[in-house]
Amino acid sequence: AALVSDLPRDPLAAICQGARLLRSLAWMAAAAGVDTSGLLGVLRVKALGAAYLVVLRAWLADESEDKARTMAALDRALKNLEMIAQTASFRRRAAVP
Repeated sequence: AALVSDLPRDPLAAICQGARLLRSLAWMAAAAGVDTSGLLGVLRVKALGAAYLVVLRAWLADESEDKARTMAALDRALKNLEMIAQTASFRRRAAVP
């Protein structure tokens, strides 16, 4: 929480941490069998990063014992990612003759 709260005051650290976060997410996605190569892979990692940041923000604000708000944010983020993936998959199949 302390690191995240300091990032707006230190843009260079924010840039460095953002790049590290994307590399870490790309590594984890690849380890899970998600293709992270090419432009589509970069977009997958960035979408995963956006979801991660939304859930991180919810987690930092969630002071409840059961972290219900965090879990709800995670569920919403995963549903959004799945919807985006299904839409992209449909469009890709529709474009192929």
